[in-house]
Amino acid sequence: MTASVGVASLYDILEVTEHATRDDIRLSYQRLLLQYHPDKRAGERRRPAAETAAAGDPAGSSAATEEHLRQRLDDVLRAWYTLGDTTRRADYDKQLRAARLCQPGPMDVEVDLDDMDYDEDTGVFTYACRCSGAYTLTEDDLEVGADLVGCAQCSLRIRVLYQAADETE
Repeated sequence: MTASVGVASLYDILEVTEHATRDDIRLSYQRLLLQYHPDKRAGERRRPAAETAAAGDPAGSSAATEEHLRQRLDDVLRAWYTLGDTTRRADYDKQLRAARLCQPGPMDVEVDLDDMDYDEDTGVFTYACRCSGAYTLTEDDLEVGADLVGCAQCSLRIRVLYQAADETE
């Protein structure tokens, strides 16, 4: 699970990586739709309640399974709605990154934003990690208030110290 502890991200729901192409996401969505949609479930036919009970499947269990499948279908539809649209996906990716940056965890050191290298072309701040990796923070991250940054190559994190600029300035 990648969103936060115990909560599946939309990528997890569609069983794709965050770097998946739109076509990969669409194919996974279609596969899951066939798997969970009540009218499309491959090889499954609806059995009458009496037949289900006679087969040793109590009615409550069957109802719980149907509810689980409906919930799973709703999750798949919601994930596709967001990840299938380029603009909504970009917004979701920003929110997901900000949520990860704000998660509590071990912190190595505090670094002032002024001490980080800034690339004006990309709008990315970087700071070298002792493992020879790098911490990166984007202007978008700053706009959402993210201040914890993980190294791209190890588990170390830093807190970036900065003051948000007033919109009136």
